[in-house]
Amino acid sequence: MEKIKLNIDKAPLTSDEISKYKDFNALMNAKASSTKVNSMKKIYIVSGASVSIVTLSILIMVYMMKDNHQKIKVTPINKVETHSAIKPPIKSVDMPYEKYVVSNQRDTTIKLSTGTTISLQKQSLVEHESRKVAGQSTIIVREIKDKSSIFLSGIPMKYDSAGTNYDFESAGMVDIRAFSGNQPLDVAEGKNITIKMVSKTADHKFNVYYLDSTSGKWSYEGKDKVTTSGKTITKVVVKQCVESRNEEAIVEEIEIEMPAAPQKARNDKWHIKLDIVKDEFPELSSFENTLFEIDETYKPLDKNDSKITWEDVKLERAPKDFTYFITFANGGKSCKYQVKPVFAGKDLAKAQTLYENKLKEYQNTLKEKTQREQALKEKREKEREAYQKMLDSAEKELYATNLNGAITRTFAINRFGVWNCDYPYYVTSNGIIVKMLFKYNNESVKSLVYIPEIGQNMLRTATNAQNINLNRNRPYVFFAVVDQNKIAYTKIAEYTELSIRRNSSTVNLQLYNKTIANKNDFDEFCKLMKIY
Repeated sequence: MEKIKLNIDKAPLTSDEISKYKDFNALMNAKASSTKVNSMKKIYIVSGASVSIVTLSILIMVYMMKDNHQKIKVTPINKVETHSAIKPPIKSVDMPYEKYVVSNQRDTTIKLSTGTTISLQKQSLVEHESRKVAGQSTIIVREIKDKSSIFLSGIPMKYDSAGTNYDFESAGMVDIRAFSGNQPLDVAEGKNITIKMVSKTADHKFNVYYLDSTSGKWSYEGKDKVTTSGKTITKVVVKQCVESRNEEAIVEEIEIEMPAAPQKARNDKWHIKLDIVKDEFPELSSFENTLFEIDETYKPLDKNDSKITWEDVKLERAPKDFTYFITFANGGKSCKYQVKPVFAGKDLAKAQTLYENKLKEYQNTLKEKTQREQALKEKREKEREAYQKMLDSAEKELYATNLNGAITRTFAINRFGVWNCDYPYYVTSNGIIVKMLFKYNNESVKSLVYIPEIGQNMLRTATNAQNINLNRNRPYVFFAVVDQNKIAYTKIAEYTELSIRRNSSTVNLQLYNKTIANKNDFDEFCKLMKIY
């Protein structure tokens, strides 16, 4: 009996941290798990007493007849006929499909070049009217993972729910089809095809949707299952964050309160004299012989109140700066007035001197606190930059070497077409609605305008002169296809000025100096614009 023995060389890679610690400020509240991801290096085939060793790369065709599973060699193809809703904006550049030949007579697992796997049960494929498929069939599939591939594929990313229009933020898409010769195939009733898609995010907010490629509308299909593996992030970064948090707490504990400037008592006003409890009202602690002048705009003095011997008095701050409420009580009777502290004669001069000293102390303390806050802000920014560099480095290592995938999203499909793991996004409280007028060479742009959201895997679209909901104070890049393989763009730092106008904004696009001949060309544009 033939035995198959797999010798696995283990190589740890970072992944879980890339998804869980994207929010730098929440770093100290998150907990990461640590596992090791296996990367296949060699396969040893052992039969009887003889031993032969064959070293294989991932792209070599491997047939594993045990459990009737197949893994098929990748054969890229460039084109497939698409329906009307899927319109690549640059006709000469499209996202290619990978082609696999499978047998419908056995369970089959396809492993894509990205590490994503597609598992088909035997007899999963049928022709029109559920006719059985004999012989071999062809599966073509492509993955849409980033803003560049979203743009080049021409797959629509708008979603309507209960009359509200959303833009999709994507955790990844799969476009999969099957053919027998030139005849399109369907998924057999009662059968499902399982997709285990490698993703860059482990966020559970994403749902599974299916695209009607004729109407361009997406339908909600359920949730995916997220699986992660990786190792704990560098402890040095965690320690730095703890130290910064401690410093922030110390700075916040520095309490400062601006002293109240002494006011001269007016002869035409009523006054009340009280002894000040310094612990309760530190802003008045410098002043002795304080008089409280009654604000008769709040309540005129009832002279009968001055004839009563009050047993209790209560002083509390009023909403207006340096004003107070004073309440007198005697048994079941009480009265309340709004007052402000004032001084007369020599007491005013003394109070002024004390105030000036207190003001200098306040200004010195405020300056010290401001300087410490600025220094801490600069330190935190440097830590943030170092942290981001570490994440970027870990992400490059992970997705350059980990063909098995450290983050996967698993879902089942019951028909062929475009499936995604996406999140409906809508700008809410921080939004600015602006009517955008896009021009190129002094003429209105007639094609779609693309609006990538920085920091999110999302590419929004708009037509010219359309109201667009933008994030306040966020940088934006707008671009459009202006010729067969040319794009024009503009880059704007932020839209704070539009929060004032809120009417319309004319945006002039300039030509990008390179031709878009392939995905690498457009990736270069994205990096230049800092879209990723």
